[in-house]
Amino acid sequence: MTTKVKKIKALLGLKGTSDPDVLKLLNAAHDGMNGNPAFPAPPFDIATFKAGIDKFTVLVTDAEDGGKKAIAVKKKQREEMVKQYTLLGHYVEAVSNDDLAVFHTSGFVLAPMTRTPPQPLPPASFEWIDRGPLTGRVVVKPKQLPKALSFDVRYGSIGKTNAVFHRWPIPEVRNDVME
Repeated sequence: MTTKVKKIKALLGLKGTSDPDVLKLLNAAHDGMNGNPAFPAPPFDIATFKAGIDKFTVLVTDAEDGGKKAIAVKKKQREEMVKQYTLLGHYVEAVSNDDLAVFHTSGFVLAPMTRTPPQPLPPASFEWIDRGPLTGRVVVKPKQLPKALSFDVRYGSIGKTNAVFHRWPIPEVRNDVME
């Protein structure tokens, strides 16, 4: 029986990461890669990478005043540095050959290897329940769940065996009470 070796992956998704955190990751990658004998031929010169990090650091400071031009230049430099960081991360993944000791010398962060199972939903509850316009009917408004895109509303009348199912998007839920 052969054992399956888990593939090592670097944490490369920087979307939504703040600029100071991106700078920390970039500097850690530079410090780990600079002169590291385990990674002899990076896809670009590490000195050029450091110059880009320094330029991005200055642009982050300049963009703090809120100037549109400074923010635009900073965003463009950030995109360039994230591209270089991603390219360097893929190089590290390939050269480390699934060896954690070699990977950790690179300065990159290891991506989680386990997935968290989905969490159960909270029990259903209602904001209000009211008599409907006809005898034997009820109008119900369910409580919205955080981050829910839609919910199912099931209704039927007394004495019928088949129920009707509807799927309503949350923005279309009516908030008024039927009288």
